[in-house]
Amino acid sequence: TIAIAAGTYLLEGNGLEFTSGISLSIIGDTHTDGTPAVILDGQLSGAYGISVSNPTGQTVIENIHIVGCQDPLVVVNCSVLVTNCIIENSSGYYGGVVLSSCVATLNACSVIDNVGTFGGGITVIDQLDTMPSSEVSLIDCVIEDNYGAYPLYAVGGISLYHGHTTITN
Repeated sequence: TIAIAAGTYLLEGNGLEFTSGISLSIIGDTHTDGTPAVILDGQLSGAYGISVSNPTGQTVIENIHIVGCQDPLVVVNCSVLVTNCIIENSSGYYGGVVLSSCVATLNACSVIDNVGTFGGGITVIDQLDTMPSSEVSLIDCVIEDNYGAYPLYAVGGISLYHGHTTITN
């Protein structure tokens, strides 16, 4: 478990990258009103946010505010629970949140003002036929003012290229 104290943390390069064989929880402090008190700031410099691939067991990400990152949240081939997170003012090829070949639940999250070539907000894309199909649940999430830039093909809010997505509230 990685517990992150309240504050703003400037990210550079690959940001927080976690791969293969670990069980992972990233939990940030909150303000008294319950909003995330941890800001991971890529400073619009091309720095990446949080990238998780092939962990062991369920990955938990809670109470994190990611801003100004390239590919702010990327989750590949795992089970993940993302709660009370804000992803905003970021960019990436597929936008703010990329979910690929995973079982993912986003609960009480906001994905706002992100831009990408093919997707702006949340993109569910399973790229390899040999990988499992994604199952994504979005519960009480706000997805707004995101922009996909590719003409006639991009989606600003939620792009579902493969897998299944359930949206509640």
